[in-house]
Parts: sequence; structure tokens; C-alpha cells
Amino acid sequence: MNKSAANLRAGLRYVGKLQAEIDDLRDSEYRRTQWLDNAKREAGYGTSISFDLVWEAALAALLEQRQRSAASIADAKKPVESLKS
Repeated sequence: MNKSAANLRAGLRYVGKLQAEIDDLRDSEYRRTQWLDNAKREAGYGTSISFDLVWEAALAALLEQRQRSAASIADAKKPVESLKS
């Protein structure tokens, strides 16, 4: 085998590896997009809405729920504390 044929084969192997990487990246992008679109739909949003808006609303709802939960726990402890005095 001459040097140019060996270089050609090495180049083709390299191109094949790059093509496989490109295919993996495209597949990964597709799966991420599908996940984001499903998350948006489950939250009641259209797929054209920015996920940043969906995430902002989800975090606000989570914080509100935590505050209500903390307030409920604090209210539940009040009668017990009043018995101590």
C-alpha cells in the first residue's frame, strides 16, 4: 500500500468518526428539544414559549408552595407552644 492510499484511508476513518459525532450531537439535540417541549406542554404552555418563562413560573410556584408549607407548620406549632407557658 502506498503512502497516499494509507493517507486516504486514514482520512476516511477520521471523516467517519466526525460524522458519527455529528449524528450523536443531532440526536442529543433532538432528545433535549423533545424533553423541553414535553415539559412545556405538561406545564400548560405551547412549545413556542421560551423555557425560561416556564422555569420562572415553576420556580415561583415551588417557592409559594414552600412558603405555605412553612406557614402551616408554624401555625401547627403555635398551640403546642402556648401550652408550655
